Amino acid sequence: MTERSWLALPLAGLLLCALVSAGGSDLPAVSKYVIQVEPRVWLAGALDMDGLRYWDPASTVIIDLRTEDEGIAQERGQIRAMGMDYYSVPVAGATIVDADLQRIGMLLRERAADSVILHCASGNRAGMVWGALQLDDGQDLAAVLDAVSGVVTKDSITQALRKRAVVEPPRTGSEQPPTPSLNSR
Repeated sequence: MTERSWLALPLAGLLLCALVSAGGSDLPAVSKYVIQVEPRVWLAGALDMDGLRYWDPASTVIIDLRTEDEGIAQERGQIRAMGMDYYSVPVAGATIVDADLQRIGMLLRERAADSVILHCASGNRAGMVWGALQLDDGQDLAAVLDAVSGVVTKDSITQALRKRAVVEPPRTGSEQPPTPSLNSR
């Protein structure tokens, strides 16, 4: 490689990082940690209000997974002052609560035509919630973990998703439990 081509690699990497941090769109980044998982859905860590002000307030929805103890009141006020819809669905740690998933799933369906930013403080809980929703929709664990890898950095979150992926569906009572194989000891 020539000296010039060695310079091109780091510059190309910086450009790729800039595009990824902006969610792969023409919009400014809303967080230091952000990934676009669907054409209109982003997972993010703590929000950057300066970047968020460029998003269309009429079609941008924020779903905040942080708890009251994490100081959501100020952000809620700022986002509503911008004219955006704000929803709080507090998620504590690596705990997946089905009622929370149902509420978030309902919001995502109701606001399917809007840009939705699902966020928490670091992106980990946003990745966990999105991953759990995808698993519940029948997605493969490996694909889900790959999709959220840009924001999920904690082993406890990855383990919560792995655990959710192996949970057996409830039995109706007429079904017999599977017979263990000799290799399952």
